[in-house]
This record gives sequence, structure tokens and C-alpha cells, in this order.
Amino acid sequence: WIAYALGEAGRLWNERSYRALSSLLAARILREETADIPGLGLTLLPAPQGFVQTDGRWRLNASYTPMHLMHWLAANESDPQWKKLVDSSLQVIRGSSPKGFTPDWTIYDAKLGFLIDEQGKEKGQGGYNAIRVYLWAGLLHADAPGRKALLAALTPMARYVRDQGYPPEFIDILSAQASGPAPSGFSAALLPFLRAAGDDKALQAQRARLEARPLRPTAYYEQVLALFGLGAFEGQYRFTATGHLIARWKP
Repeated sequence: WIAYALGEAGRLWNERSYRALSSLLAARILREETADIPGLGLTLLPAPQGFVQTDGRWRLNASYTPMHLMHWLAANESDPQWKKLVDSSLQVIRGSSPKGFTPDWTIYDAKLGFLIDEQGKEKGQGGYNAIRVYLWAGLLHADAPGRKALLAALTPMARYVRDQGYPPEFIDILSAQASGPAPSGFSAALLPFLRAAGDDKALQAQRARLEARPLRPTAYYEQVLALFGLGAFEGQYRFTATGHLIARWKP
């Protein structure tokens, strides 16, 4: 996100130093935060250290790879490795969500593929990390590569929200057993996703839920989710197919 923000700020404000910093950071990400994983290829890691395990396994986080950012980096950076990261990022999101629900964290095994992160505190559930996966998917431009397949893979979450009337705070990604209603910020985050999924019933229900249960003013994470979700839903910003920002204030 920092590399993206610097690059787009440099473009929108015509500031070369921002664009230079963006490219330097992007190169450092390739150098320090990727791994060539069997079956996935070059893959983005959550951080430079701590996520490569000693038994042929990697710990990954699907919410760390917003696809519009990955498309932007592939389009703006000359290194062809970013195109490989686009492909592997989509594989991580879809592969870790076999039933349409994304976990906060996932384990990828070189021989067995995606596994439940049994050692993590979430125990294979999707919650405060995973909610961003649906948000990022909803922000994709209609012509963005892979969008249709991504939305199709995540359709069960839209169906769950429609049937229950609320997004789950935590949900088991295999059994769909949930802990109960999530805070209102989750509803705000899902607005672009539900609109992109074409689920008008679920969309209207979450808009009504936000009116009935306003965001808590001191809840930082809820407010950030709402800035992204409501901001996009209300047309304050949007992205091109290659991830470039179209801001309402920019003619």
C-alpha cells in the first residue's frame, strides 16, 4: 500500500520524488518479501521474516494482496516478476477459500497445498483480516483481469450475508459456523463487494443495518473499513482496470 500510495501521489500531483520512492520500495518488496513456492510460483510474503517455515510450508495472508494494487504494480513496474505475483496472489485468495470464505491466515504446504492454520489463534477462521478480501474484491474495476473468477469464488459470503442479515465476526471457512454478528464496520466494508456480486437484497440489508447501527466513532478499525467501503460505494474514488486511482477531486 505504501508503494502504491507513493506512486499514485506522484502521478496525481506530478511529484517525481514520490514515484522514485515508490519504485525503490517496490524493488525492495520483490527482493525481501517474496518466495518462489512450489505450485504457486513467486508469491508475496506478509513480511520479510517469520513466514517461511522449516517443513516446506509458508504462512500467508490473502488480505495482504489487494488485486487492484497487484495489477497496478504489474502495470507500472518494469520488473516482470510483478506479473507472476499477480497470478500467485489470485491463487492464494481462491485456494485458501475452498468454500467461499477466506481465512485470516492460511498455511501452504509444498506437497499438500492449502491447509488450515491450526497453530494460529484464529484456527482457520475468517474475521478481522479476511473481511478486507471481500472489500478489495468489490473495489476491482469491471474489466480487471480475474475479477469474475474472484467474485464467483467468494459468492458464498454474499449468500451468507443475505440469508443471515449481517456479516459474521468470525466464520469457520469449512463448516460456515459463525460466532455471531460482526461490528457495523464489516457491513460498510461489504457494500462494494455486494454491489459487485449483484446481490441487491444483501446490499440493501447492510445499508439498513448501518443506519440502524451507526459506526462507533472511536472504533479505529471500523472507521477505516468504512472509509474504504462507504467511500467507494458513494463514488468518492474508484480504480481503473490496471488499479490507477480515479479520485473525485481530480478533474
